[in-house]
Order: sequence, then structure tokens, then C-alpha cells
Amino acid sequence: MRKFGVVGIVFAGIMLISQAIALSGVPITYATLAFDMGSLPAWVYLTAMIPALVAFLLGVVLIIQRHAVAEMLFEDTEAPGAVEPQEALRLGLILMGIWLVASAVPSLLLAVSQVIQQSLAFTSVWEGYPVPGQDAWGAFSYTAIPALQLVIGVVLTRFAPSIAARLYPAGEESKG
Repeated sequence: MRKFGVVGIVFAGIMLISQAIALSGVPITYATLAFDMGSLPAWVYLTAMIPALVAFLLGVVLIIQRHAVAEMLFEDTEAPGAVEPQEALRLGLILMGIWLVASAVPSLLLAVSQVIQQSLAFTSVWEGYPVPGQDAWGAFSYTAIPALQLVIGVVLTRFAPSIAARLYPAGEESKG
């Protein structure tokens, strides 16, 4: 099963790198707003780039360390031509958990970046411009949802064998 895990980990790394490209839009937005407002301090751009850089680096690390991560998470069993349903479910749960954790980290860093940007709103640098997450729902969605995503990802990755065994007991025939 480890061979399948390596492939899934590479896909997760590629998805993270593509997420980094999307996250790089935040500092670009700040740079375009700076044309209207005058120059902004360099740390504004740096804090806005942190989520994109972390997502990119996590993606690269997953791709480079795919065999080490797969060795840590997957058993080295022979993969038959037809995968047993419980094994496929376990593999899917682990890969889903890896993806949830890997994508939650940049999202949480983006939330921290947004908090920093909100502090600028109080110093009148961003006066007249809406700051994402300044209302109650925005603050909740920027922090609690990625945190929950992180927790669910860790639980899925750590307890995938027992969850798969509970959801699809060994020897259960598919009812089709």
C-alpha cells in the first residue's frame, strides 16, 4: 500500500503548490492598493507573503520527502491487483487527512496575516478600505474553520486504520 501512498502524497504536494499560487494574490492586492494610498511598510508585504511561501514549501517538502512520509504513514504490504475496500478506505482517509493538515497550515497563517492587517486598519493606514475578516463571521471563518480542518486532518491521519475498520468491517461484502 505504500506505493499508493507515495502517489497520493505527491498529489497533495502539487495541490499545495497550486494553493500557494492562489495565496500569492493577497500580497499582490496589497501592492495594488498601495498605489492609491502611498507606500506601505515592507513588513506588510512580508506578512502577506508568509502563507503563500509556507504552502509552497510544504508542497515541495511533501514531494521531496514522499517516501519518508509514506514509510511513516503506510504499511509496506504488497498491493494486489484489486485493493480490498477497507484498505482503499484507509488509504483515502490518510490522504484526506494529509491534505487537510497541509492546507490548514497556510490558511491559519493567512488568518494571522489578516489580524496584522486589521491592526493596520486601526492605525488609519487602511482607512476607507474594507479589511477581510473584520466582522464576526469573517474572524470566525479565518481562524476557527482552518483550526477545525487541522484537527480533523490529524484525527483522520492518526486513526485511519480504526476508522476504516469501523466504517467497513473486514469481510463485509459490498451490497450492490
